Amino acid sequence: MSMIFDTGSSWIWIPDYYHDSSFTYTKNFYNCQKEKGCTKHPIKTQLDYGSGSVWGHLAADDIYLSDVLISEKQLMVLASSQEGMEGLIADGVFGLSFDSLMHWYPTFLDNLKTNQAIQHRVFSMYMLGNIYRDSARAKLIIGGYDEMYMEEKNFTFAPLVSNHSWTVKLDEVYVGNKSTNISFHKVLIDSGTSALVVPGLDLLPLLDTIEEAIGTNLSKFHGMYYIRDCEDINKLPTLGFQISGKIMPLEARDYVRKRFGFCVLELMNGGLFEDEWILGDMFMHKYYTLFDMENRRIGFVKNARPPLLDDRDIWLIGGICSTIAFLVIACYFLRKFFSYKQAHNPNISGINPNVPYEKDTI
Repeated sequence: MSMIFDTGSSWIWIPDYYHDSSFTYTKNFYNCQKEKGCTKHPIKTQLDYGSGSVWGHLAADDIYLSDVLISEKQLMVLASSQEGMEGLIADGVFGLSFDSLMHWYPTFLDNLKTNQAIQHRVFSMYMLGNIYRDSARAKLIIGGYDEMYMEEKNFTFAPLVSNHSWTVKLDEVYVGNKSTNISFHKVLIDSGTSALVVPGLDLLPLLDTIEEAIGTNLSKFHGMYYIRDCEDINKLPTLGFQISGKIMPLEARDYVRKRFGFCVLELMNGGLFEDEWILGDMFMHKYYTLFDMENRRIGFVKNARPPLLDDRDIWLIGGICSTIAFLVIACYFLRKFFSYKQAHNPNISGINPNVPYEKDTI
């Protein structure tokens, strides 16, 4: 199953083999009845997301990552119908937030610690470079973090301001060097959201400050804000997010993508009734993020850009290099062999004696 590892939710759900016609986009389905360790309960539930909802039965099954059993009898949802989730790029969603969002059932991280698979309920996410320009290479590290993905030595830690989500205090937002005097000072760090979601009351002042910085008005189409000429992207200012006293900037190339021939700002209206910002994958592609459930905090550090090579990549590259080296050596000895053979064969002079020789023949 391909899953979106989502810090904005806690439930794990996968599409049920016994589903309705609404699951037209999904490639893989799960048949609990054919799995020895799976138990399907008669209780049905509904899970709501920003983009839609899914409905299905509760179930419990063992979870393997690769071939390693890491969580026994994990509670999840077998989704049999959905609405608004057609754009999902995976089979299901793997929640990594708190048990309060699961009605106090044990979460995935809770089970890992109970089973002594990890010592601390901690995980970190590394996403390589720009979300739209680099290959989709990323790392999820469960139980800790890896310094090779850190450009700096230490994380900037921010305490959580919520009992049920990965939400921290947002001190201020800057456009270039100018403060936007935001109204709402909470931000959810959400790997299940690609864009920057701004509360409605903060969005218009933010856009006004951006337009003032570039000296022209942004265009709007179906809720998207864009610049018509992508060559003007360098005119767009840096957006800076101050968390725990440290300003973490995003350059224009970090929050702009080319779409339908225009350069679109990845800014979404969170609505007038939303009271927090959301920093999604766009932000996490710039900052390696540590989620510490034990100490109720989030750590941020600027991404390093190491060559993310796993064992398969190393074996593949080694195999290609070995093949090329073998072919080069083989060609060298074949050339030596034919040169030797030609030099010691008196019947070979380089000209076919049966064909009349002409001076202008090339």
